[in-house]
Amino acid sequence: MIQEELKNRSLRVTLQNETEPSSEAELMELDILQASENLGKYQQETSVGDWVLKRKPNAETSGKLHSKWEGPFLVIRSNRPGSYHLFDAEGNELQHPWNAENLKKFYM
Repeated sequence: MIQEELKNRSLRVTLQNETEPSSEAELMELDILQASENLGKYQQETSVGDWVLKRKPNAETSGKLHSKWEGPFLVIRSNRPGSYHLFDAEGNELQHPWNAENLKKFYM
């Protein structure tokens, strides 16, 4: 269920037999739990040796026909969860680590 369904008591929420969050804080906590679960899944999927695409820095301002992703890049190591160091196709290491939110898997 999404937050709007819980706030507006959609038909799906009304028909379920689970308790609904009663305050904005509980709704926010549900969102945080869902986000951390999604990040955990992605981090488990991305590992050293995977090929990824990285989001271009100005992806929001580029035109709809322009690519918002560049790459592929090879993941060489991870210092901490969600932070990855990358090599480009020529074998040069990128200057700084990249957050998992700005990466997506590239399938060959």
